[in-house]
Amino acid sequence: MLDSRSHLDVEFVNLRDELSKLHSVTPAQVRLAIGRMAQRKSNKLSEEFYEAMLSRPRAHFYLDHAVVTERLQSALQNWIEVLFAKEQGDLDEIIRLQVLVGSAHARIRVPIGLIMFGMRVLRRRFYELLKEVPLPSSQQALAHAYVSGSLDIALGAMTTAHMNNLERNTRADEALRLYSIGKDLQAERERQRAALAEWGQNAFFNAQFPDASLQSGSLGRSEFGLWLLHQGDVIFSQFAEYAAALEAIGQIDKIALELSDTGFEQRRDALQSLKVAIDLLARLVALLFDHATKVDGARDPVTQLLHRRYLRAALSREISLQEKVRRPLSVILVEIANSAELRNRIGEDGLDALAHHAAAMIFNASRSSDSVFQFGRDSFFIIRVEATQSEAQAFAQHIASIIATSRLELGGHVLRDLSTHVAVAEYDGHPDPRNLIDRVEAIIRQVREKTIAKS
Repeated sequence: MLDSRSHLDVEFVNLRDELSKLHSVTPAQVRLAIGRMAQRKSNKLSEEFYEAMLSRPRAHFYLDHAVVTERLQSALQNWIEVLFAKEQGDLDEIIRLQVLVGSAHARIRVPIGLIMFGMRVLRRRFYELLKEVPLPSSQQALAHAYVSGSLDIALGAMTTAHMNNLERNTRADEALRLYSIGKDLQAERERQRAALAEWGQNAFFNAQFPDASLQSGSLGRSEFGLWLLHQGDVIFSQFAEYAAALEAIGQIDKIALELSDTGFEQRRDALQSLKVAIDLLARLVALLFDHATKVDGARDPVTQLLHRRYLRAALSREISLQEKVRRPLSVILVEIANSAELRNRIGEDGLDALAHHAAAMIFNASRSSDSVFQFGRDSFFIIRVEATQSEAQAFAQHIASIIATSRLELGGHVLRDLSTHVAVAEYDGHPDPRNLIDRVEAIIRQVREKTIAKS
């Protein structure tokens, strides 16, 4: 039956019983006529449904992707045919289908309001089509009740699954936040304060030369700016000063851009405004660090990297940012090659030491705006923000190179010439974070198979 591990089973069983009662009070002739109509019109219904959905604000971010549209449209067609089958189907399977649909919506983070709108669209269209169903007028009311009840029960199951998955995502988001603030915030505070001060110093120095705005570079794209947007969002997003800090970065970049087009007097005023804005940003960031509470995080005990169970939450956050800031995003999967052979040579403890060694090199090579996860015992996952496929590929090869040239002493044994498999995938607009994970895992399998074939 349904997953007995979840307390939500009771809710799903109740919905299944409701559906069973609805079927029992609806004459077989009515269900058969509606089932035939649903099968005949399912393709048209799914097309009209997504046309209506894509007319809604923000819907394009969740649905306007070729793969999503193609799959969801065929999935909706199947959903209509299963829900309104000509013969009474397996009611458990019908409810399970609603759970799968609701869970998928939650992973993509489709707003519940958008789902409710979609159901209203389907209900209206079904009511229009009921006029074409060859039923006596005495059974028209029963047909409307059957359609309405079926849609309500389906929506109930979908919404329950959707909310349950959203709660899990929220808990994972919070765990990710707690992990991030569980890092050494004092060291991070000093690092980011130094990064902001260095950018400001360079900006004031370059202001003495022509084309000043081009020489100092954008603060938003600097090491500090990238860290505040991508990592600061996890730690500080619940604090009011965070939005003000991001706004201050935009103001600073605007002033810096205008520097090269001003005369001497105006430049002096602009520089004064720039100093005031940078000082304000520094105070805001100091306040944000003061607000954050240091909490122990969920790190892998061997590598001290974030555990992979928080990976989907981190990717969901980055994908959500894509709605606001359309910039490249890539992921990298790195695995130690020949780990089974190495385990035989150096033992379990040695393999742990090797994983710790590789994790330290990967973490140190990454930027503070990136996120590094322990993906498996011998593999690591990197979210490389603001990086195209080629840029991430170059960084992945750099990691492979530094691991290959490193040395690790283990109880008198020296490991050198360590080889790795690396895979890179760039975000392609698909709103489900699992899609990006699946893509890079498929690539690493291909790399592994090619390596085995060559040996």
